Amino acid sequence: MEVQQIAPGDKQWTVFLDAMIDYIIETWPEVVETGELEFKLAYEKELIKRLEEGGRGLFLVSDSGDIVGVMNAYVNNDTLHIAEFGVTQKARRKGYGGKMKEFIVQWGISMGAKRASIEVDKDKIIANSFWSSFDDLEKDTSGCRNLYLK
Repeated sequence: MEVQQIAPGDKQWTVFLDAMIDYIIETWPEVVETGELEFKLAYEKELIKRLEEGGRGLFLVSDSGDIVGVMNAYVNNDTLHIAEFGVTQKARRKGYGGKMKEFIVQWGISMGAKRASIEVDKDKIIANSFWSSFDDLEKDTSGCRNLYLK
């Protein structure tokens, strides 16, 4: 498994954006109301803005040249926030998610994080099943979204 940190202008920037858009459309199809191209352009602009704010990492995960996942995370006030974390359908249930989780936690620690926070919509069964499978995460279901804390 190879994890590449991606930034605008990188050779893999478009590949990352396409993989992230695929993940978003699969997970939240309703957010692409304006059409896929318009959404992609707006999302790219927002990502660039967030990168400029600092403390954010965008990651493209591959294995033998095949894209297996994407991650978008940031550190704020010593907390790692995992904003988007997706494993492609083809790569699920093959151990990539656990390895990606360990990678992103280590990245967060290198950025000064002392804890981690992952918010997951309550109706996202696959994502909640994934994050619930880790014994090192505490689950808080009291809010409008499930919160996983480390």
